[in-house]
Formats: sequence, C-alpha cells, structure tokens
Amino acid sequence: MLSVNPDLTPQEVREIIITNAQKIGDVEYIAGWNRKYAYGKIDAYKAVLAAKEYKK
Repeated sequence: MLSVNPDLTPQEVREIIITNAQKIGDVEYIAGWNRKYAYGKIDAYKAVLAAKEYKK
C-alpha cells in the first residue's frame, strides 16, 4: 500500500484494510465488525488498489 501511496498515515492504512476486508461466514456484521471474524478476511489486492486511489 505504501509503495503505491507513500503519504498514507498508519490510520489511513488501517482504514483502507478494514473497509476492503471480505466478509466471511454466515454471520451478522454489526458496523462492519463481528465477534468471531472481526472485520473479515484481508483482501490485500483490493487494499492496494484502494490505496492507489485514496485521496485525503
């Protein structure tokens, strides 16, 4: 992510990873979070693409 957008802050990296995570399991996510699966499975490819397009 930082290789395509070196100006990202740690908080922005975290936000991008969370918002682009794939929801898994047949469970309910409340506000994007689930007790068993947290935010879901990290989608690294999607996160890098999102970082490339991220505007502050």
